[in-house]
Amino acid sequence: MSSPNQIKSRLFGGIPIQLASSNAAQVSSATWANPGDWHGHKQTIKRLWIDEDRPLKDVMAVMEKDYGLKGTAKMYRSRIKSWGLDNKNNRENNMKTIVRKKLQRDAVGKRSVFFVKGRKVNSDEIVRYCKRKGIDPDSAIDFIEGCPSTPPGITCATPHNSPSPVSLGSSSSNAMPVILQPPEKLLIPEHIFRSIKDYVNGAVDSGLWHDDGLGNCLSTRASSIFSDVPRPFCDAMSTAKELMQSRSFPEMRYMLSKAFDACTPIAKGQNPHSMTRLLMEELRFINYGDSMLVDMIRKHMAALSIRLLGPGHGWSRIFHFLEQVELEKISFSAVIENCLASLADIFNQNNLFDLSAVDVRLVCLRISPNPGGLQRLEDQLRDRLVRMAASHSEDFSYQKTLYRLGTVMRMREKYEVAITMFEEISTHTAGTGQGHWEIRSLEQQAILHKHMYNETSAEEKIRQSLAKSVHLLGSGDALSCWLKAEYEKWLREWNRHAEADELRAEFSASVVTDPAV
Repeated sequence: MSSPNQIKSRLFGGIPIQLASSNAAQVSSATWANPGDWHGHKQTIKRLWIDEDRPLKDVMAVMEKDYGLKGTAKMYRSRIKSWGLDNKNNRENNMKTIVRKKLQRDAVGKRSVFFVKGRKVNSDEIVRYCKRKGIDPDSAIDFIEGCPSTPPGITCATPHNSPSPVSLGSSSSNAMPVILQPPEKLLIPEHIFRSIKDYVNGAVDSGLWHDDGLGNCLSTRASSIFSDVPRPFCDAMSTAKELMQSRSFPEMRYMLSKAFDACTPIAKGQNPHSMTRLLMEELRFINYGDSMLVDMIRKHMAALSIRLLGPGHGWSRIFHFLEQVELEKISFSAVIENCLASLADIFNQNNLFDLSAVDVRLVCLRISPNPGGLQRLEDQLRDRLVRMAASHSEDFSYQKTLYRLGTVMRMREKYEVAITMFEEISTHTAGTGQGHWEIRSLEQQAILHKHMYNETSAEEKIRQSLAKSVHLLGSGDALSCWLKAEYEKWLREWNRHAEADELRAEFSASVVTDPAV
């Protein structure tokens, strides 16, 4: 038969507690507490009220029975307040936040030390909280999802030369529980990578995505590879970023509304390029320090995917778990980079030379320049163009591949060669119904001329690109707005502020008169 001490030990998760059953017999009948009686019981009351999280009536009962301290609820509340122990709800939220952040940082291999209003949180406190709340591998995901946002005053740092966490069986007094170094099924990045793999393989196996014979991955829901569903979203988000930096908030809100309007066809279309483009946009913004935009994207896509596709759909799961990743530049970037690398690997495993995989490699090479990697990608793209020309497949797929090769040449600072390639694209796409690629190729020529400090040619090409975009797509189109924002920035760099102000006024007027606003 278990002793009372053993029963209490199990009830409180093995946390050592001061048992006073033997003292109870020695305590004389409780008498009402005098003002001088309270101080000697402060630590005991703190342990019962804060550490063991007991209700006030239980605290009062234990103190009266085991310690002979008798008081009214009003007397206890007065003492608790004077000792600064009345923030029990705040402390609960703080501990929830600390455990959530700990789980998420462990998931990306980061050690953690936490502070609440400058006070270091002892690891023993976290141990006791986890045991008291019964946080285990089967409930931790629900626990993370139910946590509040980070309260003010909580900070986290990565300790230098920190040792690996140790288990509860360690003799160290600062031992961290096993749950805070969660198993694989709790690692949020692992959830994301597995969801991406299942989603892509499922799309290929079901026939939703297929190979056109030239290595392009197409969707049965899109008419062709040229259905560039993510384009309005990417253009609008890029423009919103520029407008936010220039503190043009009404125009920024307008572009954000256009970006989020474009999310519905993205989710419905299931274009093979959409997931890659969305992840690349998030990576680009987090590397620019625009965590607010990243948070808006992932939250909106998570809610939209569940509403349109259901909670079990691959997209819903991917964006649901992305929403759980801490928005710290290093950890979030690492997760997104690995997501993109996983996408590229899965395309390769399915024998798809997909342009999304090429875009992934280009993004990774921008982040971590590698001349050898650029050379290999150039060789691969040139070989593909040769094979397409030999099979008389010099259609728009050829132009899109050439566009990527021109981007590689730009990254290798072979500007003259890149300009020639983009000129070829603009020539072959003019008047063909693929005005978007003509506009983009003109924009790339402008950027290259600017890199070469040829202001006249750069302005000529950006103006051509903008005029073509307004003519074909409209003044309020996301691409037209992006080109206006880019051109305005260049004018200010060239100290032509009056012309830049005029262009901004024109853009603002188009926002005001847009019936969608």
